[in-house]
Order: sequence, then C-alpha cells, then structure tokens
Amino acid sequence: MDELDAKGLLDDTIIVLYGDHDSKLKPSEFRKLYNSEYYKDVLIDPTDTVGTIDDFTYEINREVPFIIWSKDLKNKYKQEHTEVMGMIDVMPTLSNMLGVTPKYALGNDIFSVDENVVVFPSGNWITNKLYYNSSKEKFRQLDLESSIDMDYIDKYNAYAEEMINVSNGIITYNLIKAYETGTETLVNE
Repeated sequence: MDELDAKGLLDDTIIVLYGDHDSKLKPSEFRKLYNSEYYKDVLIDPTDTVGTIDDFTYEINREVPFIIWSKDLKNKYKQEHTEVMGMIDVMPTLSNMLGVTPKYALGNDIFSVDENVVVFPSGNWITNKLYYNSSKEKFRQLDLESSIDMDYIDKYNAYAEEMINVSNGIITYNLIKAYETGTETLVNE
C-alpha cells in the first residue's frame, strides 16, 4: 500500500478484498483455531471449551472477509458494516458507491438495505436474524431479541428458491444474452 501511495496510484483507486471461500476448516479444527496456538498445537486455556461445534455453528461461522478501502472514502462509508452479505452483493455495493447503475444485478447494496439475505447454492440462507438449513428444514435464530415466525421463514425460502432458479437460468440458458437478443421466449418454451 505504501508503494502504491508513493507512486500516486492510491489517489484514484479503491482496493477491494474479498475471500472467494471460507477456510474450509473441519468442525474438529474449530476448537484448535479459537483456543490454541494453532501451529504449536497448544491450548491457550485448557479449561475453556469453545463449546460443541454442531452443524449450525459450523455452517454459520464459515465467514469470509470483505474490505473496501480508499484514501478518500466519504464519511458515509467509513464504518464497519455487519449486515450479512455474499459475493452477489459486491457489485451492487461498489456500483452505488461509485454512482454507477449496472444494467444487471442480482444482489443488494449493503449500505442501502434494511435486511439482507444470503442464499447459498444448497438452498440454505442467512440473515442477521436467522440461519436456515433447507435440506434439514431446521433453523437457528441468531438475533434472540427478534420475533421470528413461519411467515418470515416462508418469505425467505421463496426468495432463496427464486434466486437459485434465476442464477441457474442465467448459467444454463444464458438468459442475459437471450434477453438482449429477444430470444428469451424460446428459453421459456
């Protein structure tokens, strides 16, 4: 960063860091990660148990970093934003920051949404309030102060299904090209 700055390259540059996948740690490795000097294989506090790493804990904690940095970010964006987001939200977020309107976008600008949902290819989804495992049809509430009912779950299950169908359609049938060339009706048939 210092070298880029010295060359004047940071003046009109935005640096975006995003992990393309989680660390792929096995559940058995989580305890080592959170309560040990990992490479020495020594527990920091032998009496501290991180707790049972059940399927929900494992799935929920598979996070990746997302950092947007610029020398001159406006005050509006100088903050830590803790709303859940996925790769699908990167382009709409950056587009809004830059004042660009993309022709096609599936995600949300994370600075302009009240509640975001991240849909995984498996059909599982997460909001800041709840993680839902579609194959097990079970969930874990993350925000215990929020009221969650079946309407909330049904709403996001429908949304997850729609997003997966759109994504699959774009990939399988090249729907963007079909739309632009006016052949989308052939796809529907």
